[in-house]
Amino acid sequence: MRRAAALCVGLLGAARPAQADPSGATAPEATPDGSEPGETIVVTGSRAPETRRGAVVRTTVITRDEITRSGAGNLADLLEQQAGLQLVRGLRGANLSLQGMSPDHVLVLIDGQRVAGRVDGAIDLSRIPTGGVEQVEIVRGPASTLYGADAMGGVINIITAQPPRGPALSSSAELGAPLTAAATSSAGLPLPLGPTGGHAHASVGRGASRWGQRFGASAQQLPAFDLDPGDVATSADAQAQLELTGQVWHRPNEAQRWTLRGSALRRRAQGVDSAETGAVYDRRHLTETVGLSLGPTLRLGADTQLQITSWTSFFRDQYLLDQRGATAEDAYQDTRDLWTELDLQLDHAAGPSHLLTAGLEGAREALWTDRLAGGQADRLRGAAFAQHTFRPAAAPRLSTAAGLRLDHDTQFGQALSPKVAIKLDATSALALRLSGGWGYKAPDFKDLYIRFANPTANYAVEGNPALRPERALGANLAADWFGPRGLALGLEGYGQRVTGLIQPALTSAASAGQAARYSYVNVAEAITAGAQADARARPAPWAWGQAGLSYGWTVDRAEGRPLANRPTWMATASAGLERPAAGPALDARLGFVGARPLYEDDDGDGVEDTVIAPSTLNLDARLRWRWPGGGAVWLGAENLLNAGDAVASPLRPRQLVVGASGGLPRLQRTQPSP
Repeated sequence: MRRAAALCVGLLGAARPAQADPSGATAPEATPDGSEPGETIVVTGSRAPETRRGAVVRTTVITRDEITRSGAGNLADLLEQQAGLQLVRGLRGANLSLQGMSPDHVLVLIDGQRVAGRVDGAIDLSRIPTGGVEQVEIVRGPASTLYGADAMGGVINIITAQPPRGPALSSSAELGAPLTAAATSSAGLPLPLGPTGGHAHASVGRGASRWGQRFGASAQQLPAFDLDPGDVATSADAQAQLELTGQVWHRPNEAQRWTLRGSALRRRAQGVDSAETGAVYDRRHLTETVGLSLGPTLRLGADTQLQITSWTSFFRDQYLLDQRGATAEDAYQDTRDLWTELDLQLDHAAGPSHLLTAGLEGAREALWTDRLAGGQADRLRGAAFAQHTFRPAAAPRLSTAAGLRLDHDTQFGQALSPKVAIKLDATSALALRLSGGWGYKAPDFKDLYIRFANPTANYAVEGNPALRPERALGANLAADWFGPRGLALGLEGYGQRVTGLIQPALTSAASAGQAARYSYVNVAEAITAGAQADARARPAPWAWGQAGLSYGWTVDRAEGRPLANRPTWMATASAGLERPAAGPALDARLGFVGARPLYEDDDGDGVEDTVIAPSTLNLDARLRWRWPGGGAVWLGAENLLNAGDAVASPLRPRQLVVGASGGLPRLQRTQPSP
């Protein structure tokens, strides 16, 4: 897929593509959009490689250096440090909300392929380790034209590191110990985890002119903690996780390249719940995921390439609730999800400024779980999409991308999703972007058929088979300015009007011996709108900084109130001092999430009451020592202000971390493929 990147960038700039080296990385050269040579390549906004500054659709990139500097061991902790991204943490893990849209409207990809294993409609980002990640790309706003259902709010694409040229080995490890007693109150959990947690990663690879391979292993261990000493319940589960990954590519000739990828993940989680009746429950999760993909990239001449990818993934989640001293409310749920997909994408350069992209997708999803009425459900999905990208060579450059997608769902029929994006390079330093399009999302199996009871919180949830698909019309307007000394300023505004938004609703209040009952309904209309400002700079070779501020406004037009769990204000800031190339480095990060409304029937009168979740302010700091070749050791503290609470924001309490990384030699950096 590295050759795919080289070819598509070449198709946009000239009749002949840039040639790739044996590892798939392209040599720096003049780019077709006027960006600096060697700039980061992105693929998510257009499904074709383009430079980050030249992308028609605004794309946020988290680089490998930024991932290393953050110290995050999983994707949830990494994204929590980004401006405008809201992490929603709960018993089912950590999910991401974008621009006021809920986590089940955000599509999560790994190397362009959908991540399987949605639980309650969303992907748990805390189960995705960062050890083998080369960069993360974030596209905000409706992306259904290119990616179909589940992309109404945006797309997160995780680009993994590719096999290097020649042999390479890299490794890292970090341990964390609590600085407060709350983190050790695990109520006698049988999972053999003490108060110390951590994560580790190792990878080995080798590349040559025709072959390349890379294999990696990541492990993570986190202790449980309790933010409310007044009960025996844990605020977060103890976790132990292991992931194995592998990738092999083969280039039999200059016209084709085959890539095989595989991954396997196993995670155990355990916690303790308590009910108002005094009952205590032990809760256990076992999550297992296996994925495999295979496909070629074929050059069909100097101006055309075809990409074929077949992939499948299997996800299993076992949930056990064991009431201490009784069996009446014991529960066991086994959820299995099988996703199989075949994708074809054709890219053709029609002259030096036009790129035509067209594709077909076919997928089958099958779900087996006790949580569904009937125990099993499956559906077939198919789609055809096309996009035309125009990028003139003469200044001022007005680049455009227009696309259309037709989705077919065996349960809900057809849906058209058009989108148009425009980018104006007003000057060499100022870029203006405008995009707008339709979003589409069919109801999840969870929304339609779920049956779930939570005796610890005294409620039950039932699906609604009469739900309709959601549709959204959204627009994003952004301006980016690039100045001297690495200074970059960005401003983005957005708005979406959603019809048929699926939301939980109280159907009957709790009563004596009867739990409160919830279901899902289509909201007649909901609106999300807001703005985000971000800045980054490197005023000196030894100093850097970045900051972001976002404002969001939402309304449920039927209820006349804001959508639940959406904060009005969020902010992030980070800064660091470092000696170039090697030596000491000091950095700190600050994150703020404003107050947000929650709706619960606390008094049992059948009417939901408004509860305001308090704001949180999180501060991390880290001191590192780096040596030539990429190795480092570090000492840091996380959540220095001890932010969080047991109900609305179960953040891990203040802790001390130590870690080290190294390699022989460091893995060669490569550019992502679509």
